[in-house]
Amino acid sequence: MSRGDLEETVKNIDTRVARIEQMLPTLATEEQLSAAIARLATKEELQAAIALLATKEELRAAIARR
Repeated sequence: MSRGDLEETVKNIDTRVARIEQMLPTLATEEQLSAAIARLATKEELQAAIALLATKEELRAAIARR
């Protein structure tokens, strides 16, 4: 690799690092991600909510009665 090639490679790396440095402050922290995940429903909560919904057969029966 020639000196010119090496200098070009270093410039490219520097440019990439500069872009990464600009992006880093916009990323969520581990604490922010944990807080967001904690607010989500658990598998058990979702299953309990689904259990309250009418089945396809129950909906068809209700429609047929009308």
